[in-house]
Amino acid sequence: MVDRALFSFVLLFGSILPRTAWSQIAFTHVNVINVRNGTLAPNRTVLIVGSRIDAVMPAAQDRLPPHTVVIDAKGKFLIPGLWDMHVDALWDTTRAKVFFPLFLANGVTGVREMGGPMPVADQVGWRNQVFSGEILGPRLVVSGPFVDGPHPIWPGSMKVSTEADGERAVELLKAAGADFVKVYTGVPRPAYFGIAREAHKDHIPFVGHLPVWIGVDEASNAGQKSIEHLMGIVLYTSSKSAELTADLMKGINSNQLNNQMVDTYDPARAAKLFALFVENDTWQVPTLTIRHARPYLKELQAANDPRLKYMAKDITDAWGPKVDARQPADPAVIASRKRLFEKELELVGAMQHAGVQLLAGTDTPNPFSFPGFSLHDELGFMVQAGLTPLEALQSATIKPAEFLGLSETLGTVEKGKIADLVLLDANPLENIANTKSIRAVISNGRLFDRAALDHMLSGVASSMAGK
Repeated sequence: MVDRALFSFVLLFGSILPRTAWSQIAFTHVNVINVRNGTLAPNRTVLIVGSRIDAVMPAAQDRLPPHTVVIDAKGKFLIPGLWDMHVDALWDTTRAKVFFPLFLANGVTGVREMGGPMPVADQVGWRNQVFSGEILGPRLVVSGPFVDGPHPIWPGSMKVSTEADGERAVELLKAAGADFVKVYTGVPRPAYFGIAREAHKDHIPFVGHLPVWIGVDEASNAGQKSIEHLMGIVLYTSSKSAELTADLMKGINSNQLNNQMVDTYDPARAAKLFALFVENDTWQVPTLTIRHARPYLKELQAANDPRLKYMAKDITDAWGPKVDARQPADPAVIASRKRLFEKELELVGAMQHAGVQLLAGTDTPNPFSFPGFSLHDELGFMVQAGLTPLEALQSATIKPAEFLGLSETLGTVEKGKIADLVLLDANPLENIANTKSIRAVISNGRLFDRAALDHMLSGVASSMAGK
């Protein structure tokens, strides 16, 4: 049963374009981008019937069924729907109501929800209601709450201390319907390896942070499927890794170690680690958007970003004075963080060239990471790190489908695939910023043209006014 908050959400966004009005859609004369290899199929007709792509054919050969809605897409470019593979959206119903239309309006048709205080049953409920079409939003894969140590950072986390605790956490989350398990920073070693063993036995991925007592190479060897935020990588690639790790374990502030890690970078250690990631199929989600925001917070605050109008006051306050109180004032520390970010960009490019699998994720709504919008920022940072526009686009389309085991149904524009698509005014293979030039979004076969997307955005902005 849909509660009143969800019902109002459906009334606001679900009535824009009813599915029954768009059961058959054809984009004609469109350029279809093959994200596998970067080739372009020009002048194609893409026919969507229900929620699936029924045909991709030369426009001159199209034979369209009666009552098909025909959209002339000459000069436009069609790509698969985008994924944000690191999102913290489902903390409460109010937040989800606002974030979901922002994702869709920016072509983000899928997100990997990385946990929070919302009970796993509620997260699974949201996932299932989006899947069924009861609620409009990006398709979801969910973790349930964080799994953290005995003194968790966030409320609602599952506390683990022992190996048995770790095993039990995995069992409970899988039984409740979670798609994967997310470990957090404070998980003790015994519990971590209990999680790893049970996850392997139960065939459920475990992903997330690098606990402070676990080396990044250990996490890869233990089968952690993805590591977030580049955690542990710069430290491991230092020629003084053991010494600096010991300092960290003694409680020495990491800000004092940034320059040391950068100055002692060892390419040979980096190559060894990246080869291990490739061998173990350990994926990386760099979340460069928030890695950048941390040292450049003052500049971002001063920019008066127009996207702030879509965010609630409690969030923007957390991006301003509340976060300022936790930020260092020492210019030398800030400069060291900026150096660290530049090294992280370099490492992302090196990992791509070494064959490490990368996924685009933003960690929205951390400071100046906007739901939907910042996925495009993340793709820009990927290119800045040395990826080609195609490789960056792959990190948000075909690679998420592969990581999630959904390659049979998502990730490319092909006959038989689910119709999660984005129509662009310009070619993203020429400039990755062109992913922002959105003309229409198709989510599970439902079309949202530019007017509908603008309606979504204006509805969110209006609801945030004065809050």
